[in-house]
Amino acid sequence: MRKIILEYFFEQVRSYFEEDDLKVANCENTFEDNHGVFRDKSEDGGFWFKALAKHAEIFKEGGIDEVNISNNHTLDYGQDFLENIKEAIDAVVVMWVYKVKIIYYEKEGYIKAIIYSAFYNYYEESETIVYLKEAEENPGFQLVYFNGGQNINCMLTIGRYLHAEKL
Repeated sequence: MRKIILEYFFEQVRSYFEEDDLKVANCENTFEDNHGVFRDKSEDGGFWFKALAKHAEIFKEGGIDEVNISNNHTLDYGQDFLENIKEAIDAVVVMWVYKVKIIYYEKEGYIKAIIYSAFYNYYEESETIVYLKEAEENPGFQLVYFNGGQNINCMLTIGRYLHAEKL
């Protein structure tokens, strides 16, 4: 039954995914198996997402190559749960990316640089620009992937737009 559910999730997009060079997913939840851990969601009316660690298998089933875990829900349950996210994704042998990082791919002699950035703090803009300059030294394609959901702990939305414009 579980395998059928995982296959169903990607059923309508699998053909597109099989033809691409790289599949990146954004993980907006925490993975953990302790059913007794809850967070009071009434404090600001926000959403906190949590799933059993075995559900990270959806990334492998979908052929996802990299999972971005830098988003406004990564630390919903605290720093310890960040480690749970990493362990759950490691268990299904899929690569995860957290905070600012650059990853290079080469296919048929063409270099692709993917620069991951969260844009939750102003310092991430300068780190991202450093990676962009590094990527410019390699012929090919540069892509900046960032997530900066609305959250009181994040830069104001207009600030993210202004920083993205600089890139």
